[in-house]
Amino acid sequence: MKVTLALERYERHIPFFLGQVKIPSGVDLIPVEVGEVSPRRDGTDRHNRMLKHLEFDVCEMSLGSFILGKSRDPDFPFIGVPVFPRRYFSLSQIFVNANSGIDTPRDLVGRNVGINAFQVTLSVLAKGDLSKEYDVPWQKINWKCMRPEQLPLKFPENVSVEPIPPNSDIGEMLVNGEIDALISPQQPSRTSEAVANAGPKIRRLFKKPEEEDKRYFKKNGFFPVMHLLVIRDEVAKRLPSLSRDLILMWEDAKKIAYIKSYIVKENIDTIQSIYKSKKCGVLDYPFESDITYHVDFQNLKRISSNLNLLN
Repeated sequence: MKVTLALERYERHIPFFLGQVKIPSGVDLIPVEVGEVSPRRDGTDRHNRMLKHLEFDVCEMSLGSFILGKSRDPDFPFIGVPVFPRRYFSLSQIFVNANSGIDTPRDLVGRNVGINAFQVTLSVLAKGDLSKEYDVPWQKINWKCMRPEQLPLKFPENVSVEPIPPNSDIGEMLVNGEIDALISPQQPSRTSEAVANAGPKIRRLFKKPEEEDKRYFKKNGFFPVMHLLVIRDEVAKRLPSLSRDLILMWEDAKKIAYIKSYIVKENIDTIQSIYKSKKCGVLDYPFESDITYHVDFQNLKRISSNLNLLN
């Protein structure tokens, strides 16, 4: 049976795209490279294409939207698989305009803060983390959304949630001071370029973001999930073993990917010095931020091969 599998381009997914993963018998797996914000080989807008049009058989999906859909609709046509392609700590993904006067999480109160959308998983996590970890009332922050909500959502009363103006870019708004901070796990190229080119105008909220993430993990004991895999109900019924098979395939893909990626990681300074156009402050510890999301994989592979790092 043919099964389409829609994934973002992370280093741990590359083995799927290169045909290196062992596929169980009875499954003709067709991996498609679909971005969420940035276009990939097979397009973009992955979550919407699955949620609204059921375009794929298996799809990497926002945990926030999945929980929202399941909680509202008993006939929500997907089952979740405990495979989590993307994880992020929220704390290291908070960027501020250096002239905003924001030095601590509590300084975000009353400020204009950009997010992808209100129900995006990192946005949900960040609101909870700000409240729980730093006693910041997220309801008193003015939220500026880059994209429409994937699923219809009624915003809480007395909370300011607005879309950014048409044709505006949330990264450029941060650089220009139209918003004070940005919480974003993935950014379109226009936003990334604006932030990367801003130099010292933009910085992370926490001066030592990696240490803040480690503190969070030590305290709470988990690495927050952003995405999970979902299977369309009808596909799961026709292939009842597919959930288990996907778990095994993911373990196989990770092993293959990390054998190669640790070699690249050890030489990341050399690679980035060659690939100068992608070296920027927001990639200060790039492998924790999925470097294959931020750079073109074929270029990365070519550079690594030229340096004999993949042999």
